Amino acid sequence: MLEAIRHFSVFSKLLNWQNKSFRPKVYIAFSDPILGSSAREFKIYIKELKFKVFFSSPIGKYDMDMMEKESELYKLLENFLILYSAIKNNTPLVLYHFGYDEYGKIIASIRKIIEEIKNKLSENWKKSPSLSKDDYLKIILSLGFYAGIVEVLESNNIREYDFQEGVALDEIKEKFLSKSIYKIFNLDSLVPILEYEIKSQYGKLGKIEEKWKKLGKYYDYPQSKGGNFERHFIAHSGFERNITEVRRKDNKLYFRYQLNGKRKDLISVLKNYL
Repeated sequence: MLEAIRHFSVFSKLLNWQNKSFRPKVYIAFSDPILGSSAREFKIYIKELKFKVFFSSPIGKYDMDMMEKESELYKLLENFLILYSAIKNNTPLVLYHFGYDEYGKIIASIRKIIEEIKNKLSENWKKSPSLSKDDYLKIILSLGFYAGIVEVLESNNIREYDFQEGVALDEIKEKFLSKSIYKIFNLDSLVPILEYEIKSQYGKLGKIEEKWKKLGKYYDYPQSKGGNFERHFIAHSGFERNITEVRRKDNKLYFRYQLNGKRKDLISVLKNYL
């Protein structure tokens, strides 16, 4: 029972980042030992149980490699990991590029999995269906976490951009610096890192043209050949100069990822890297 309530509490917290008041408080009630006692009355103690939750994924790439890649569940968990990694690694442009599933769809998937578990358990009360508790826990916690992240993004109107338009730097600064969603996830330390990257890099760029061009075109040193962006991707908060494009419109800077071109595998490479 204690283990079950711990998992339930963690799930509830991962699901409710936006509205933390929705996280239920958990209590345990217990008495003095009853067996072997001649007493007629026993005192009952009620204590609140508190479980910590961290911004840490319950599932990883190894778990994904064990799954059927064409299944709907696999695609949901893959989208979750991309979203989770984008936030954890301080790469906000990723959130606008790849987008995410609807909150209701994720919740429906959680309900479906729980219903499947109930049905398997009730098929035979004498014989266990030999379910992998750990695997189901990872999946349910991950989907709850995914729904919790999506709720925050939807509430803050952070959505997949129109590729032709990109996303304004001013919006990224507002959503991730001045009114940072990182604080909702207790990731306050990411704010100054992103702020430094934006100020040091894009506050000093010269005249940006209205036509989309790679960031590397506006720097003195040559671009790396072959599009090898992994090394600098995290270091520059996702604004890697070989795959990130920039333009000026109405005196504002706009950004997007250009993952097409000579290397057709850039999308899968970036997804795997995240």
